[in-house]
Amino acid sequence: IGLCVQGGVSRLLKAIERKTGASKFVMKFNFTTFSGDTFKKLGWKFGVSLIPRRSWVRYKHFFYEDEMTSEVITGFGLKPNASKEKVLEYLMGHQYNAVYDCGEILITRDDK
Repeated sequence: IGLCVQGGVSRLLKAIERKTGASKFVMKFNFTTFSGDTFKKLGWKFGVSLIPRRSWVRYKHFFYEDEMTSEVITGFGLKPNASKEKVLEYLMGHQYNAVYDCGEILITRDDK
């Protein structure tokens, strides 16, 4: 909505730590615009990052492409061992939309 809250990240992370006791988080970041400087200044370090994933959505149906079960595939009327190309062809032909997430990264506190 165009608002910038000064110190918002710091307050948010402190509140999460205080309420959950967690010192590790898996967070989603847009790596094309995210530098991580704010988190580093607050004493967080970055660990393993996961590449962005593609999911498919149509109305209330949502699933990650790399986690499609044979149950999902047979629900489309395809054979459980249908090729990835065949499944993608089905999705594109039945008004499913591809949505890409921005990837995830593990962040931990330096002092924990």
